Amino acid sequence: MAANEGMAGLFQDEPPTWGGRGDPYLWEEMASTLAGVPLPATSAQCEALLADTFARLVGTALDDASVESVFVPRLSHGGMSSGYVSLVFWRATVMPLLRARHAAALAQRR
Repeated sequence: MAANEGMAGLFQDEPPTWGGRGDPYLWEEMASTLAGVPLPATSAQCEALLADTFARLVGTALDDASVESVFVPRLSHGGMSSGYVSLVFWRATVMPLLRARHAAALAQRR
């Protein structure tokens, strides 16, 4: 991942597994929404941008510990659990992955 790819570069490689059946579709939406956005200068700015984008797309704050998963109708593509986004997965797996990729991209700039 090249640092000049901006936020889109963080989403190039998908996680090896998903938490909910809506997660891959949300991953694609996040990547599309953040395409063209430059990398934030700090990890705190990156995390805030990701959390704000997540909340806007899902309708639920990522840091709401009382919510484990949420149904997002537009991410439903058929099947009983289709459209469910796992906040637990995004908090425990995706956000740390994206933070690490952001740090690596910033390090490439130096």
